[in-house]
Amino acid sequence: MPVPGILHEAGLLHRDVKPANLLFFKGELCLADYGSVGQEGSPVEFPGTEGYVPPDGLGSPAMDVFALGRTLYETWTGLDRFRFPSLPEDLQVSPHWSTHGWRLNQILLRAADGRPSGRFASAAQLLEELRRASPGSRQFSRRNAIRVAVAATGAAGMFYIWRNRPSYQAVWRKLPPQRFLHEYWEGTQLTCDWKNRLLYSLAYRPMGIFWQRLDLRNWKHAENHFPEGPKRGMRSIRHPETGEMWGVEDVTGTMVSAGLDGKQLTTLSTQKLNELDFTGALYWNPISRRVGSFGGYGNFHTHNRRKEYVPIQGGWTDIVDLAVVPWPRVGPLLFPDPSFRRWFLFSGRGNSSGKQSNPIPGLKDYDGQFHQLNDLWELDLTTNRWTSLLPVQRWRPQNVPGAVYHPGLDAVLFVAIGNPGKSHPWKFHFWKRGQSSLPQELPFAGETPTLSTLWTLLIEPETQDIWVFTDDGVFAVSIRPV
Repeated sequence: MPVPGILHEAGLLHRDVKPANLLFFKGELCLADYGSVGQEGSPVEFPGTEGYVPPDGLGSPAMDVFALGRTLYETWTGLDRFRFPSLPEDLQVSPHWSTHGWRLNQILLRAADGRPSGRFASAAQLLEELRRASPGSRQFSRRNAIRVAVAATGAAGMFYIWRNRPSYQAVWRKLPPQRFLHEYWEGTQLTCDWKNRLLYSLAYRPMGIFWQRLDLRNWKHAENHFPEGPKRGMRSIRHPETGEMWGVEDVTGTMVSAGLDGKQLTTLSTQKLNELDFTGALYWNPISRRVGSFGGYGNFHTHNRRKEYVPIQGGWTDIVDLAVVPWPRVGPLLFPDPSFRRWFLFSGRGNSSGKQSNPIPGLKDYDGQFHQLNDLWELDLTTNRWTSLLPVQRWRPQNVPGAVYHPGLDAVLFVAIGNPGKSHPWKFHFWKRGQSSLPQELPFAGETPTLSTLWTLLIEPETQDIWVFTDDGVFAVSIRPV
């Protein structure tokens, strides 16, 4: 099979080197997809893949070198090519960094240099530099995958597969609803009654409160409107003991309930909060048997206070967490394991002080008000202790609107959908304690949607499929071993 070095010797360019074009053939790693191969300077219909094409375009062997440098960067760091030349913190503190990691980094900086004059002129030159970078020591043996692969194929995909090959794939299957276009929908994993296979939503809009119910057996939809309800935004949860839908009004913390028939909305006794206590993500505590709220926003501050509603007192009580707690934030994803005794918290916007417009040195993804934190925590309600699973901004996905805990795999699964408002294939990322330092993107198969709106993620208890509610309909996603 041709490889960049051999192609260059023959006066040809590949013009689309990337990890997806590295394949195994009879046990050998090969460079595939020759639709864009041509002589230097020849016209080409396909302009290359964004992020692997250098600023100078497609006109010389140095273009293939640039793409190969970006490919090696992705395989070595685990970061997206658009993050070049950033490096993950764990790589720079690795014991291999001082022996040869820094040198490999210098080679990749030159290979993917935006200036043609600063780049290696050919794949052969890049290969020679990689050979020199190898100290021949045992510590470098894991990097030898790069050297061997480049020597054999000019592409280092062996290392990509070795480091990043996921153990699972996400297989998508379309369920009967042609579309899912229920206005004002805010049904979540916390409002689903799997025993009766009913999914509820209780949502605020300026014209009042909207109660909705979706029968997951026949997809029939029911709705009712309460114009006399709360006049601010609210969050909702299905109370596991009463079965009712409970909603918490922002700012005041006023609690309301709606029966399963959706015929009546009742305001529960509540000692109102204040403007510093905009309510945050809701949870259920099976130990105290209370509805709780974590974090929120108010008066230009985020906070990470945890409160629980005490019906007999008609008010909220503060919960004291032990040891380290997450940074103050607003809008995190908060989701449980099946026992509801362990809760996982992901992302949200905030900072260490909680004060708006307070940037933190060294952190990126700052929108002028708060940082997008992209950290993952676990809360054990039996001990009221938080455990940090992913540090702040160690993983920086583009857009993660949903996440769930998968009990069968004992893993957290994130769904990423690319830029908001644009159509992209949806991808699941897999994270398991002790196996992955960062979430791994899973290959996907089946009927994947390419829309940008996610309404709900559910874990189906019997099959443990992930049900994904989108504008384009409802999908069941099976996570299967590769």
